[in-house]
Amino acid sequence: MGGWDIRNGYVHTYVDPRTGTEYEVPHDVSYNYYWIDSSGNVVGSNSSTPSGFGYTRLNTAP
Repeated sequence: MGGWDIRNGYVHTYVDPRTGTEYEVPHDVSYNYYWIDSSGNVVGSNSSTPSGFGYTRLNTAP
């Protein structure tokens, strides 16, 4: 089902500004911000403040 969602645009794409790596988040997940740590763990939050030390905010892909 995930592949179908991606093909039909039901995901949001975010970019790690440090590496340029893109991450896809399902459209039905509704956080205002997404963060990534040095291990590649992506977390969502409604806070503009990182959820912990070492997290970088992901940017919305153009």
